[in-house]
Amino acid sequence: MAHGDASESDLLHKHSGPVPVDWNHVADYRKLLTAGDRFLDDLSLSFVLIHMPVPHPGEIYDRRIGAFGKAGASYLDNLALADRYLDHVHLLLEQRGEWNSSTIVIIGDHSWRTKLVWVGSPEWTAEDQAASNGGEYDDRPAYIV
Repeated sequence: MAHGDASESDLLHKHSGPVPVDWNHVADYRKLLTAGDRFLDDLSLSFVLIHMPVPHPGEIYDRRIGAFGKAGASYLDNLALADRYLDHVHLLLEQRGEWNSSTIVIIGDHSWRTKLVWVGSPEWTAEDQAASNGGEYDDRPAYIV
């Protein structure tokens, strides 16, 4: 989410088109976002671990319109939602003057399971196929500091 885009709270109240989305997953995302914000606002804490389980399949976000929905969504749309959440955390810490003194660690609990689980499933899209280099599996999860 670029600076000046709709706020995260605006995102929580939008959805797209008639394509069904699992609103239970959206509700989970909302609860985790709210809980994460509460912990980030607690100045008595020196360490906060936030588990945000996106971009798991079960697409809930459409990056083309910047809202919850599933019209043609792919795994990459949920990855965009994870990126949007990270920007939300960045903005919160920056607004409080804590960004430069904070360390953010991003780690996946596993890599993208492409051929092991998703290739050939109804959730797998042509975009997923292209982005994964034909469903190529890489067993290294992401680890970013």
